[in-house]
Amino acid sequence: RALGARVIGTVGSAAKAALVRARGAEAVIDYREADFVAAARAFGGGAGVDYAIDGIGGDVLTRTLGAVRPFGMVASIGQVAAIGARQTFDLDELGPARSIALARPSVLGFIARDVAGYREAARATLERLVGGMHVEIGARVPLEQA
Repeated sequence: RALGARVIGTVGSAAKAALVRARGAEAVIDYREADFVAAARAFGGGAGVDYAIDGIGGDVLTRTLGAVRPFGMVASIGQVAAIGARQTFDLDELGPARSIALARPSVLGFIARDVAGYREAARATLERLVGGMHVEIGARVPLEQA
């Protein structure tokens, strides 16, 4: 939102919905009560959203592809649904008719290839945090359990 994006969030509880609304999301979808793909497509004017971030993986990643407009992008940042299994899906889900880009960003690759770029991104992120970006801490656990 700080950069002008319209933001929606998907959640699995009323408490998380309240938190996401309080943080400024324009719309919140409870995936237990609504089809998040249909809701995201409607939010995007029927064609879907420009960009989606999936932190679950598995079937949710495949479904998320359906929420994105042609020439949109999905960032897969987590695979909790696929722990212990290899994530696979049909490449035809990406195109050619839809031409969706799929990214699998990782801070590890960023650090290894571009230390100066990583430092600059970290500095810019810290500036945003100081400027009012809020990060919600969901849980604290001992390092051995993380």
